[in-house]
Amino acid sequence: MAVPKNKINEYLQLARMCGKIWLENGALEYRECVGDDLKISMGIPFPKMIKIKPKETVIFSRITYKSRSHRNGVNSRVMKDLRMKNMDTKSMPFDPKRVVYGGFKIVVMHHSFYIHNLNHSTNIVSLLQTGIFVISDMTYYLCY
Repeated sequence: MAVPKNKINEYLQLARMCGKIWLENGALEYRECVGDDLKISMGIPFPKMIKIKPKETVIFSRITYKSRSHRNGVNSRVMKDLRMKNMDTKSMPFDPKRVVYGGFKIVVMHHSFYIHNLNHSTNIVSLLQTGIFVISDMTYYLCY
């Protein structure tokens, strides 16, 4: 989406609140990314695709769900959340009519993993295979 550069901080404040709402309602991950390398020569650059104006930049958002039905349930709960219902859509720091939406299914995924905060011996292979992140009341972080 196109966001005026002078409204980035206002947008990020809104994004932080929305991220909390989506995660509280079951989303697996919530990311907001500000364009920092948009002058590319291959394909169709984001700025051209969404027709940004000279004093705008591009924000790319991604919310991760388990499945389409999980997404539908999460989004249904989010839209019922009073914090969302009480938002004034006319005072948004971007033009909602210029937002591009879509749902995508992962068809190829590669990861490079590292383990952070493992402070006693554990079977890392088992941890990775099972996806267990809390063992013996200690929190482990799997970062990728």
